[in-house]
Amino acid sequence: MLIYEVKIENLSQRADIFIHKQTPHINRSLVKQLAYQGKLHFKKKQIQAGYRFKTTGQLILDYELKETTAIPSLKLNILYEDPHLLVINKPSGVIVYSRNRYSNEPSIASSLRTHWQWPALTIDSLQSEYRAGIAHRLDRATSGLLICGRTKDIVNSLQQQFTQRLIEKTYICLVKSNTKLPKQGLIDKPIDRQKSNRNRFKVSQQGKEAQTVFKIKEKSPHCLLLEIQTKTGRTHQIRVHLASINSPIIGDQLYGGQKAKRLMLHASKISFKHPITGKILCIKAQCPQEFKDYQNAQ
Repeated sequence: MLIYEVKIENLSQRADIFIHKQTPHINRSLVKQLAYQGKLHFKKKQIQAGYRFKTTGQLILDYELKETTAIPSLKLNILYEDPHLLVINKPSGVIVYSRNRYSNEPSIASSLRTHWQWPALTIDSLQSEYRAGIAHRLDRATSGLLICGRTKDIVNSLQQQFTQRLIEKTYICLVKSNTKLPKQGLIDKPIDRQKSNRNRFKVSQQGKEAQTVFKIKEKSPHCLLLEIQTKTGRTHQIRVHLASINSPIIGDQLYGGQKAKRLMLHASKISFKHPITGKILCIKAQCPQEFKDYQNAQ
């Protein structure tokens, strides 16, 4: 059971947002699910996840953090590590956080806790320097580079760099060769979440600004290898943008892509300023073998 104290500065805040900020391992969807099951109470009264605090008091969530500590760990493919942070090459098919119906599935977060030998999860440890220190995310289907910080300050510094667009990310992807793409171009279209399917996004004038730069790097008879740089970081941005110009990523059946063994999207390079040393680090991840196999297939 998790017990929180709602203070004056928390008034008007939603319960699910408050809990997620206090315990980052518990996302808002899980809070909503637990509240629906009658496991969320404020001042001894059952509330829903969207409840906004009008007074101070005690908030109780009937959930045990030990449920997240029993998740198996993965062997991380670490490309860079120092006492402050590490950069891993995440495989396609691996989730960043274990949650909801995937709550017992091995994730990057659960594996980091094992790798860094962090203490068992408690509210105190989550509010200290220890946390699942992932500075950004990749979709389950997307492979490639993830930066992870060992302390809260390191993670916050990295996230500020992302917010200020100081981190340069490069992706590669495969699209069909019969698409009429120029050698290079900019896709500048706002992106919004679809109301009919919350897991899918679309180009919409009511959405948030999004810019994607692409360049054709290699050609083969049945596919093109594109190099992609994003000027913004919207969910599914590259996938939505390429689909919007009739060039969906191979393997991306959510957005009309040709069927393949996996989503052919890979975060191949990342450049950022080290929060402690100030040195600019540029980390690269090799092109996945699945890309090469697809390119060479007859």
